[in-house]
Amino acid sequence: MEQNEKRGLTITNYLIDGDPEGVVFAYISNWSGQAIKIPRNSFHTVKGDDRLQKPGVYFLIGFSEDDPYLQEVYIGQANSLSQRLSNHITNESKSFFELIIVFNSKDEHLTDSHTRYLEAKLIAEVNENQKVKLLNKKEGVSVNLPAMNRDEMDTYYDNLKILMPSLGYNLFTKVSGKEELEKESYVYIEQTKGFKATARLTSNAIIVQKGSHAKKQTSDSLGEGYKRMRDNLNVYGIIREEGKQMVFTKDYEFSSPSAAGVAVLGYPVNGRKIWKDKSGSSIKILELKKLAIELEEKLNQLNFDNQTYSE
Repeated sequence: MEQNEKRGLTITNYLIDGDPEGVVFAYISNWSGQAIKIPRNSFHTVKGDDRLQKPGVYFLIGFSEDDPYLQEVYIGQANSLSQRLSNHITNESKSFFELIIVFNSKDEHLTDSHTRYLEAKLIAEVNENQKVKLLNKKEGVSVNLPAMNRDEMDTYYDNLKILMPSLGYNLFTKVSGKEELEKESYVYIEQTKGFKATARLTSNAIIVQKGSHAKKQTSDSLGEGYKRMRDNLNVYGIIREEGKQMVFTKDYEFSSPSAAGVAVLGYPVNGRKIWKDKSGSSIKILELKKLAIELEEKLNQLNFDNQTYSE
């Protein structure tokens, strides 16, 4: 296997009561860590579970009443997850959340120092995600671990970042070291001289780059949801006015090329047609080219197999 070739991972989700909207235990094969996704209304059903009596880190997740696109998140750690989460549920100041996701270990490996180390890293990185409103009033406590333990926890952290999106929540903006981006992943919108937006395609999203331009005006034909999205980008300082146009002040991730295109142009667009690479090929054309290459490779392999069999 080539050094830069991606390796597959097996993720197992166990639905404790057969309900995909209920409590879910998630595992990565050959990893001692585990995740548990718990709807707030179902917490009482697993409160006494042995797997929640251990140390771990946790996320309390809700959505902003003012902006349904903005997730509100609190990150914490505890020596007894069950006890700490019970306290949060009875605390009026934590009434915002509807979902709990915890990470701990299937064995007794995690300690208080480990979870404090993970908590500090999580708070620092999630705080960089402009689609998340982090409700922690304080930064995590920095913990100096021995080199061997630090490397173990960094590996745990990498696996946590892989497992979290599989539960439906990606709170991280940075690409994991295990996910290499293709060199051809940049696309552009250029309309007039001096107006240009640059974006980077990832495996499941599109990230408009800092310094990209956006139109000031919003079309009347734009849907209310998209209008609110553009307004919020301005309110939260993601885009700001510079001369005759708006400019992105930082990288910002959108869930689709069309949403990114609307944010830039202010009117309804098909993102897979409007974003193009340097050669002028749209995202749609790039997708078709990739499919054609894969099909050609498969046909060549079939021809090779047939020829080998005939000989």
